[in-house]
Amino acid sequence: DESSAPDASKDHHGAKSGRSAGGWRQRIVNTTIIVVASVFGVGAALMTLLMRDTGSSGELFCSIIGVGCSDTSHRNSPYRSLHVDEGGLRRASSVLSSPSALLPSRHPQYVFDTPEYRRECSWTYTTKVQRQCSFLVRPKPKSGEGMADWISNVVMGYIYSVQAGCRLIIDYGPSVEVDKVWSPPNGLPAERSWVIAPGSACKDENHCMGVFNMDSERISRFLRKVTGSRTTEALATVPYYRMAYGRSDNVTHEIDLLKRALPGFEYETGFACTMGRLFDLPRSAADYVPSLFTDILPTVRHPASLVITVYVRTGRTDDAARLEKNGKANVYHNHTHVDADLINCALSTERQRLDDADGRYSNVIWLVITDSTKVSEAIIFQYSGKEEHTLNGKKIRRKVISTSSQGIQTKPERDPSTADFADAALDWWLIGEADVLVTHGATSFGTTAALRTAIPLYTSIKGECTVRHFDNDGSAVIPGFLQMSVKQGEKVDILAALKAQGFTVNGKPAVGAKRIT
Repeated sequence: DESSAPDASKDHHGAKSGRSAGGWRQRIVNTTIIVVASVFGVGAALMTLLMRDTGSSGELFCSIIGVGCSDTSHRNSPYRSLHVDEGGLRRASSVLSSPSALLPSRHPQYVFDTPEYRRECSWTYTTKVQRQCSFLVRPKPKSGEGMADWISNVVMGYIYSVQAGCRLIIDYGPSVEVDKVWSPPNGLPAERSWVIAPGSACKDENHCMGVFNMDSERISRFLRKVTGSRTTEALATVPYYRMAYGRSDNVTHEIDLLKRALPGFEYETGFACTMGRLFDLPRSAADYVPSLFTDILPTVRHPASLVITVYVRTGRTDDAARLEKNGKANVYHNHTHVDADLINCALSTERQRLDDADGRYSNVIWLVITDSTKVSEAIIFQYSGKEEHTLNGKKIRRKVISTSSQGIQTKPERDPSTADFADAALDWWLIGEADVLVTHGATSFGTTAALRTAIPLYTSIKGECTVRHFDNDGSAVIPGFLQMSVKQGEKVDILAALKAQGFTVNGKPAVGAKRIT
């Protein structure tokens, strides 16, 4: 449709290029090559090659994928986004269609509207009474929480919105344009997306409720106000997904109620189904990670590769935020150590997965996600390019890649920019592109990222490499860690709780009555 396409008579440097019949044929041939090559997993080289083409075929490629091209192809974009702040709505920004559709996912069951998604996530198509109401999920201003808390509330908000028949709107504060990093998926009708129409505002009179933390009781009160009724259908409580791998409360009853309310819903895949329904990667994401669509995604989505994400959180992110708050320079103090137990866990997981794959893989990719570039450089130097395995007479070579992330903290108290948000959000997204995640401890940034595609999670704690499972009944599942859910202002006897779990402090039983608020 030439009415909405960029002017094909010029290349993206403004030079003229002929529109002969041969030119059109060449454009068609090259387009076919891109699609077929992507399907068979060898599209990366062709993508890079064609992107350098300044002729008509390269321009058509630009109009399809939009990476490294002039910014004219979004003029008729179906998505317009407005972000909400305390004073109302910010300016609109265009959301471009996702080029990741050219790169088949290894998790098609969580890619919106694929046949696999329709089977696995049928509950997201549930038709409830559609009310004129909406929920706006945003982080609490000046909060010290980051990505994991926010995205957990986003997912919970969507599940509540399906039950309530309300629309979900998403924001990350006045300085962040979320839609430049994550966009609604291709094929999603605009009226069902999480972006808000120009000129709108989230106010009580518009039947819009802004929330920092999703709560079923508060939502029920809101619905009674919307409907003018004293009673409304009770909503099934959605457990806090951030603690899915280490709960201190029993949520089996809540999960049973959710399954009744949303036929086909499964708690273990509910997060992944929701993420597929809400988000994809727009072409503008490459503004923050230039190699995203030309190198990283083609590498981790190659069907013949066993892909393992190794997530290492050194604490540099948190230290850097504290230094920044105190007006000091952001430095790499004591953040170069590579945890040998974590690497051994990745190696043993790699061996096990290759042995169980029956020759399906021809190479191994480690995607290192970390808040310290020195750590990623060390792992690449030590473990990339090694021939570690021989299967059926064939050597399996490992390649280690990483992003250029600086490990920037996204806590709202920092007033993060869109670039800050992208630094964290794209790393978080890429964790879920793998077959399996290997990490350490109970870092919720990593565990929630694994939930995005419901991939297996292995943790290395005190030298033990174990696969983790959802903890729905509140039992302890993380050796060496105690997690507690507390309400604001509640006094907690930490030492008594440690003692009850059999922990010791400095080699002695945990005793005492020290309290914190």
